[in-house]
Amino acid sequence: MTRSNILAMRLQRQHIMASRCTTPAEVVMSLGAMQAQDYLGALWSVGLRLPGSKVESIEQALSAGEIVRTWPMRGTLHFVPAADARWMVKLMAPRVISSGKARDRALGLTEDTYATGLELFREALSGGKQLERSEMMAVLEAQGITTTEQRGYHILWRAAQEALICLGPTHGKQQSFVLLDEWVTKHRDLSHEEALVEIACRYFISHGPATTKDFMRWTKLTAKDTAFALEQLSTELAPVTVEGVEYWMSSDAEPTKMGDQAYLLPGFDEYMLGYSDRSLIVTDEQHRLIVPGKNGMFMPTIIIDGRVAGIWKRVIKRKEVIITLQPFVPLSKADLQRIAQAADRYGEYLGLPALLQAGI
Repeated sequence: MTRSNILAMRLQRQHIMASRCTTPAEVVMSLGAMQAQDYLGALWSVGLRLPGSKVESIEQALSAGEIVRTWPMRGTLHFVPAADARWMVKLMAPRVISSGKARDRALGLTEDTYATGLELFREALSGGKQLERSEMMAVLEAQGITTTEQRGYHILWRAAQEALICLGPTHGKQQSFVLLDEWVTKHRDLSHEEALVEIACRYFISHGPATTKDFMRWTKLTAKDTAFALEQLSTELAPVTVEGVEYWMSSDAEPTKMGDQAYLLPGFDEYMLGYSDRSLIVTDEQHRLIVPGKNGMFMPTIIIDGRVAGIWKRVIKRKEVIITLQPFVPLSKADLQRIAQAADRYGEYLGLPALLQAGI
């Protein structure tokens, strides 16, 4: 097992290389959860793993409630399988809520404020109602709860962390909020122990080879919980040591050779965000270019031979999508041909011809 094998296996297990997925829900189910605070980028994260897909098919899966967009882990929006939304939030949200207590105090948000806000949301959304964010803020303001200085956002976030609400259908360009239990009528009920095993199994099978630190960063679960899950998964998962580092992966996985394709990944794709240690795919200097200003906003990346080769930007026009490249390394003619193929795939996904140009 080499570093190149690790990257090739991650591309394969994450369904970026040689995907066999047939539906958007299958993609999300396989990965467990997919980071989705950048809505358009998250749609492409699903689309690039689904051969022949169009953006409309991904949005349809969301509108049909097959995929849910909510805050299950790290206080960050993710796509999750609809039936798994409740147990995922119940498993991973408590530690995130606890870590935000200091911020709550600074904003003057008490448990009584949260309880009142959540009850107002329940009443406002009950009966299948769908409200946009501004309308949710108006519900709070009408009852004297100030929403400025992100107080309203924190109450929304808490409501999702308590599994009361999630994001529902899109109204124009805005996703609406709905009651989770009304939007998703069939939930899987898992005990704490069952949930630990389930999320660990999905993560290491789809993201492996990965370390326990990668998993703990992804879920914010404890070392004790991680050790318990791995002990229960002794037949499903197997460890492998590469250059002194222990990785875990599916027990039936075998070393994979790198393909000859290039990929245009969105900024918050799991291939980048799914790991605490990104040194296998990007240098420190390149990482600073991917996250300019260290503000947590990730630029879309060009992936060649499993590693970041640059960043890209797209402008969608009425008759075409213009893709601009900023390479970090010299690109050969073969590299450019592979990138052109990746650009064509993105264009097909949007239903537009893709035009490549250099220099952001």
